[in-house]
Amino acid sequence: MSTTLTQSIASAIQQQEGFGTPNAVTINANNNPGALRTWPGFPSRNGFAVFPDYATGRAALETDVQTNINAGLSLNDFLNKYAPTSENDTSSYIAFVSRQTGLDPNAPMNMVATAAPDASTIDPASVLADLGFPSDGGSLQSS
Repeated sequence: MSTTLTQSIASAIQQQEGFGTPNAVTINANNNPGALRTWPGFPSRNGFAVFPDYATGRAALETDVQTNINAGLSLNDFLNKYAPTSENDTSSYIAFVSRQTGLDPNAPMNMVATAAPDASTIDPASVLADLGFPSDGGSLQSS
């Protein structure tokens, strides 16, 4: 199974937030790997949303990330909102998530998510075969 951009960003956020480590007492107890402050339909405790299990908390984090990808935000824009300087070392947070994901922090995330494949990885012979040309360089097959 391949990892999506959403999953990669969510995993980096989860790691940056320290979920699963001894110091992340509240977010661990709240099953909240993204340290989300609130989430519709869920209570909060000690300033963070409470989820019934890890899977639900992770799904909320991935939904939040995907919403911001769809909105066309850059990683920089998203994380300045998600991890404000009033609560975080936002520059370090952005740098960490960028390193973990390989994303340019200033590029719109939705452009990365929908980018065309790198042309250098395309095999011309395969493209021609897909179009019906014989591998020996002959003419197009009739259908």
